Amino acid sequence: MLSVDAAPACAATGGGASTVTGSPRSEGFASSDESKGEDEPTCGFEGPEKVLELEFSTVKGPEAGLRTLSREQWDLVLADAKCSILCNMSNDHFDSYVLSESSLFVYPHTAILKTCGTTTLLRCIERLVSYTTEIGMELEWVGYTRKNFTFPHKQLFPHTSPEDEVRFLKGLFDFNIEAFVLGPITGDHWFVIIADHSNRPAEISHDRTVDLMMFDLDPEVAAQFMNTPEDPVHKEVTLKAGIDTIMPKAVIQEWAFTPCGYSCNAQLGDAYHTIHVTPESHCSYASFETNIKLPSYSVILQTVLNLFKPKRFTLTMFADREGVARVEESPYPLMYASPFPGQSYKLSSRSHAEAGDYRSFLGNYRLAPDAASPILKTNSFGAFFPSDRVTA
Repeated sequence: MLSVDAAPACAATGGGASTVTGSPRSEGFASSDESKGEDEPTCGFEGPEKVLELEFSTVKGPEAGLRTLSREQWDLVLADAKCSILCNMSNDHFDSYVLSESSLFVYPHTAILKTCGTTTLLRCIERLVSYTTEIGMELEWVGYTRKNFTFPHKQLFPHTSPEDEVRFLKGLFDFNIEAFVLGPITGDHWFVIIADHSNRPAEISHDRTVDLMMFDLDPEVAAQFMNTPEDPVHKEVTLKAGIDTIMPKAVIQEWAFTPCGYSCNAQLGDAYHTIHVTPESHCSYASFETNIKLPSYSVILQTVLNLFKPKRFTLTMFADREGVARVEESPYPLMYASPFPGQSYKLSSRSHAEAGDYRSFLGNYRLAPDAASPILKTNSFGAFFPSDRVTA
């Protein structure tokens, strides 16, 4: 197993309890916005994350690739994005970092960086590419996704608009860049930007990433993530919230922030899952993301929904064409069960887009009475998922 430099300690176990002193949330976690009208909610922390994935050639540079970069180099890369490392762990497949604003996962030829708040995520690309070029690596593909911001006026350049983000990426690369918006502009929607310079056969890639973005959490659930300096935090928060039951065999590393908030990363072989929680009542939010390869995601998604009890959620999947083909059950049924009596989560809107060998999917769900008819009467995403295919 590749060793990495130690970071400030925090629990890293698949079970059991550990107590570690909590860390204050980063600047901006409890901001206010005096410019908003009296009838509008006070500005809070921007929970919905920006996600950046960079893929490098597997035949150029050292075998361990990105995992050869030093802790000092990663610290500088993350400083460009306005975040920092709180703790880290590794297994034979990849390195995992819990950040002051979300997570970083480092595989030999892939880096996935997920940041919340007012981070400047895209600004870290130039330094990271410089470091990798020095060791002979070659960038082939960049994927950037994010949901529409709750407080867009608080974002810093280049995240001031989707147009600015596209222009910024075009200024960095001569790659072919495609940008999409999935979902209703008048509601919850998702931006996808792809910069592709790869020549790998589509058949060898079957990756997929599922991201569940949950809003308006049940107050009793949110209260589990309100912490004080005297609380026995970290592992106990994980166990109390039931997060260890999502992937019971995964090794979990967590961080409970004071006065509120929670982040965790989990490793299970070559797969990760990550959870981030913003519990403040006026902007409550939780996200669950995983790249585990499953034929069906219904059980794991239902487990997460039962734990966090949101009033609405957005579910996205980003996958290679072959990755979609290996999903045997559509993750976008007309309805998910809810923990609220007499109500279910019903599909209110859906969208998909294609870019080369890549597929993006979005579904918005919200609570509705069981007696009501489904908000959407069909579940077709074309012929992407087997459960969508109609036979005579």
